[in-house]
Amino acid sequence: MLYQGRPTYHAIIIARPDLPITRFPEDAQGRSISFADAGSTSGWLIPHHWFMTRGMDPRSFFRYRDGASHAANVISVASGQVDLATDFDRNLAAMIAAGRIRQDQVKVVWRSDPLPNDALAVRRDVDLGLKSAITQAALAITEAQALQVMPPHYTGRVAATPETYAPIEAAGRALGRLSVT
Repeated sequence: MLYQGRPTYHAIIIARPDLPITRFPEDAQGRSISFADAGSTSGWLIPHHWFMTRGMDPRSFFRYRDGASHAANVISVASGQVDLATDFDRNLAAMIAAGRIRQDQVKVVWRSDPLPNDALAVRRDVDLGLKSAITQAALAITEAQALQVMPPHYTGRVAATPETYAPIEAAGRALGRLSVT
């Protein structure tokens, strides 16, 4: 998917703006953190993988909890219920734009490498001709058409390759969430 013309988004960790965090994660050790549900790429998988690649376990580095929605995480930080939480940049921007929180109620202390936006996927056993027709139809949607038929801010699609999703697959395999097939 293209979102505001971009094929990527970022996982983020937000913090209360009053916290003296200039070096992350060092300055946040021992603070309370809320990770999103374990099924979330940006709210669980990618942040956990980032910590793992640094030899750190967020469950012992922070006062850890998980399972919240992205919106609940943002509101928990903005209202001071937790010190830090995981989210994704598009969600935070949407919540600010909708007036659910003010921009000055949170600060971003960590941002992932770019992640691919939402995928359009079909089962492996779907007829190749049908797969090709679906792909062609999806890629043919112009920005003007996207404004009419897609949710707000979605502006079309671009072709993906297995390499597009390789970082997510690698994180899933490293954390035991995906098995080699």
